[in-house]
Amino acid sequence: MALPKAMSGKPGIPLRLFLPFLVCIQSFFSPVLGQRPVVIIGWDGATWEILDPLLDQGRLPHLASLMGRGRAGILESTPCFVSPPAWAAIYTGKNPAKTGIYHFGRREDDLPHLGDLSGDDVRAKWLWEILSAEGRSCAVVNVPLTYPAKAINGICISGEFSPCILAPPLLLDVTDWGGEAGIHGAAMSASTFLHETEVDLILRRPRGGTPTITVRNAENGLFLAGPEIALNEWAPWFEVTVGGERGWARITLRSVHKTKVRLWLSPVYRKIEHMPGPITFPAAWADTLLREHHYFLPFVRWNWKPAVEHTTWFGDLCSDVQSRRRWDFFSCVFLAPDHMQHLYGDDEKTIAVLEEVDRVTGDIIRGAPENALILLLSDHGFARYERRIDLNSWLAELGLTTFGNHEEVLPESSLAWSTMWSVYLNERLLSQAEISALQDRLVRLAPTVTDAERGFRSLGLLLSRREDVYHGPFLRDAPHLVAITQGSPYVPEFWDRKNIGSGRALYRDTGLHDSWDHALDGIIVVAGSGVRQEEKRFRASVYDVTPTVLSYAGLPVADDMDGNVLTNLFESGTMARVKTCESYEGPLEEPAMTPRTGSLEDRLRALGYVR
Repeated sequence: MALPKAMSGKPGIPLRLFLPFLVCIQSFFSPVLGQRPVVIIGWDGATWEILDPLLDQGRLPHLASLMGRGRAGILESTPCFVSPPAWAAIYTGKNPAKTGIYHFGRREDDLPHLGDLSGDDVRAKWLWEILSAEGRSCAVVNVPLTYPAKAINGICISGEFSPCILAPPLLLDVTDWGGEAGIHGAAMSASTFLHETEVDLILRRPRGGTPTITVRNAENGLFLAGPEIALNEWAPWFEVTVGGERGWARITLRSVHKTKVRLWLSPVYRKIEHMPGPITFPAAWADTLLREHHYFLPFVRWNWKPAVEHTTWFGDLCSDVQSRRRWDFFSCVFLAPDHMQHLYGDDEKTIAVLEEVDRVTGDIIRGAPENALILLLSDHGFARYERRIDLNSWLAELGLTTFGNHEEVLPESSLAWSTMWSVYLNERLLSQAEISALQDRLVRLAPTVTDAERGFRSLGLLLSRREDVYHGPFLRDAPHLVAITQGSPYVPEFWDRKNIGSGRALYRDTGLHDSWDHALDGIIVVAGSGVRQEEKRFRASVYDVTPTVLSYAGLPVADDMDGNVLTNLFESGTMARVKTCESYEGPLEEPAMTPRTGSLEDRLRALGYVR
């Protein structure tokens, strides 16, 4: 049980007469009282491997400035280092067996079927819920797994994993445009292009010039996008209909070759007013979002140019929220670093987005209170890999995994199968003793797997039993084994369905757009009044963030949290003695389920993990 809130006195004369005196007392004793603001800025997937060269080139000045004011370090992620469990760990201080979040899916029964996630699946108190209960004002913007938005003492705007996508992106080849030059049009409709929206596409291809298109409504000729959209530029947002529901999308002209034209329609984003659950708290903030910022866009991960624009848009939103009042706690998460690194690795497209993230981060830092503790961090890192491993091919060689006619895994008839850097065992076909024995066998065999095509080179593959990496009341929901190849040029395939139709080879070379993927080590920068300045990088865990913030804020650290207070980062006297309490959690309850929209595969496709 959490400690009770501090009692407040009731003076016999008007409190306003004491306010100047109380403000001075609070300021003087702030290290003891803990009334100091905290800002957490998330750069999803950020890695020193990409950032350090940019820092050396002076291309990330605001990150460099923040580092100069404090300490930089390595933030170790959760096992199965992906965003949902890692962000849940950062903002709760707890490992996945205490939050119930292991990766992008959740187990729905004793077979290893996976359903999609929402914030309702998080089984631990968020940091801002604890702070809110203690009377601290909080603003939370775009943190993953905050949909549906729940009540806090302040403002919450939902983040990634909200059902904001109506339809995934589309590529379309259009032929018979009728010539090499001039203006040519075609009306497109539901099955081929903009879902149920009929439009005219006007192509202009001047001789020796850049091709352009204009998008107009086919029925009444109203302007939709343009007037002229150049090759590989993106049109402004325009309305699209999907299943009778209106959404927002963008379009670009990808290529023109004689009479064949390739177009790319972005994902269709659901309109704010059509979201199936609350995206903001208070609910009226959804109207503010619509009126002041026009869209609800938790992420844009389909192209680098819209990602730069989205980062600017997101920065304006954060600055708006910051300006509303002086927050005791403010946090926001930029998803673009992860998204661009998946698409482009460390090339100039990613760097252009990172430079804009850095610029906007500078605005957020300037908008923070002068005495704020600022933490800039990532949920996991990234690394470059040479080869991908199909763990299900290996499990099939051991007689444990069976495939269907289309090379898809059949979980019901498999003794073991892998997805999302995890291995699940079939609890309907195996006894607990058999499960334990099979876990031991796979752990023993994994390091012996080699690449026969590369001189029997070791893959560096390690499997860990779930009991060895997780601990908590929701352990039974965990995958039975967790895979890792840290420090190896090999990486297991994350989403198994990518291998369908590939011939189920044990290995494949990484390609242009998938050579970079998640790694265990993320980043952390801690700066502000009282932070010890040193160049040597420290090492911390995602579990340490919430305990450190609570202690800095003068609140107890719960005994059931897994992290430590990073007291060695602060000057002597900055941090009061660490106080503890048993727990901030109430009785365990089954989570209330928000209506789901689409399958897990559809959600992963919208997020870019399935192409």
